Amino acid sequence: MPSVLKFAQRHWLALVALGALALGGGGTDVLRAAPCQGTAGADRQSCYFDVLRATAQAQGEGTALAKLAQFYARDQAFARTCHGYAHVLGETAYERYLETGAFPIQPEVTYCGYGFYHGFMSKLLAAPGAPALARELCGRVASALPPILIDACYHGVGHGALSVAAGIPADDVQDAIDRALNLCSSSADSEPHYLRCASGAFMQFAVYVTEGEPGFGVDPDDPLALCRRHREREKNDCYTQMQVVLNWLTGNDLARAARYVEGIPEDGYAIEAIQTLAGSPAHRTVDAAAEVHTCRGLQERLRLPCIQGLALRFLLGGTPGSEYRDAILFCRSAPLADPERAACFSLVQKHVSAAYPPQTLRAICRMVDPDYRTERCP
Repeated sequence: MPSVLKFAQRHWLALVALGALALGGGGTDVLRAAPCQGTAGADRQSCYFDVLRATAQAQGEGTALAKLAQFYARDQAFARTCHGYAHVLGETAYERYLETGAFPIQPEVTYCGYGFYHGFMSKLLAAPGAPALARELCGRVASALPPILIDACYHGVGHGALSVAAGIPADDVQDAIDRALNLCSSSADSEPHYLRCASGAFMQFAVYVTEGEPGFGVDPDDPLALCRRHREREKNDCYTQMQVVLNWLTGNDLARAARYVEGIPEDGYAIEAIQTLAGSPAHRTVDAAAEVHTCRGLQERLRLPCIQGLALRFLLGGTPGSEYRDAILFCRSAPLADPERAACFSLVQKHVSAAYPPQTLRAICRMVDPDYRTERCP
C-alpha cells in the first residue's frame, strides 16, 4: 500500500476529530491555521492529510481539491506525492456518495494524475452491483466533461478492480489479474473503456509490487515477463503501466529504465511504453531539458516518442489546472532539433484536445507556435 495511503489509515481518528471541529463552527479558521508549514517529514505528511480530509468533510471535495492545488504549488515534497493525497480525497468522496448519492464532476478531479478517481473507484468496486454503478458514474462524467476524463474514470475502475480481486497476500497473482479484467469487462461500455480499465488494473499491480505487498513481485532481470504472457488485447496497457515498476527498480533513472523498454520487440508497444516511462511524474524533479540527451541515446525508433514523453510529464504532473503551460514552455524552449520540437508540440496538442473544453482549447492553441500547429489546433 502506498505510504501516503498508510498515513491516511493511521491518522483517521485525527482526521475525524479535525473534521468535527470544522463542521462545528469556526472550521475555516481551523483549516487556515493548520501548522503544516511548521512541520517536516512524516508529521507534515500527516498534517496535510488532516487538513485535506477535514476540508472535504466541511466544505466539499471541490474546496479540498483547490487546497490540494495550493499545497502543490508551495511544497515540492507534497507535489512529488500528490497522487496519494488526491487518492484519499476520492475515498472521502465515496463516503459522501454513500450518504447523499453525490458524485463530484468537475475539472479539478484531474489533479495529480487522476488520483481522485483511483481512490473513489477502489472503494466503489467492493460494493454490491459495482460494475453497473461504475458504468453509470463514468457515464455521468462522459456527459459533462472532456473525453479524457471518462478514460480516467475507467482507469480508476481498473485500480479498484484489482484491489477487490487480489487478496493480500495474493495467493495467485495471475488469477487476481484475470478476475480484475473480468470486472473491467463487466463495467466498461466499450472496448476503449475496457482497455482504460485494464490499464488501471495493471498499474495497481505495479503499485503493489513497488510497495512490497505480500504475494506481488517481479523478476528484476525480466520485469516485463508478465506482459509478454498476456493476450495481445491487453499487452500494450501492461507494458505502459509497468513503468511504475521500471522506475522503482532503477531509482527513477530514465536511461536505465529505458533499457528494459528497448527489449520489447514490437515497435508499437515499445513506442507507447517509452512515452509513458519518460512521461512519468516520478521524474518531475529531474530537469526534463537535460534528459533530451538521454532520449537521443536510445534506439532510433524510441527517440522522438521519448521526447514526447518529456512533454507528457508536464501534462500529467504539472501545476494543477495549468499543466499545459509548462508543457508548451518545454516544447518551445528546450534544446530540441526541429523534428523533435514538432513531435513535442504534436503530443501536447493531442493531449489538450481531449482534456479541455473548446473555449480553453482555443486559448491553449494560441500559445502553440504557428509553425507547429496541427489539425487539432485549427
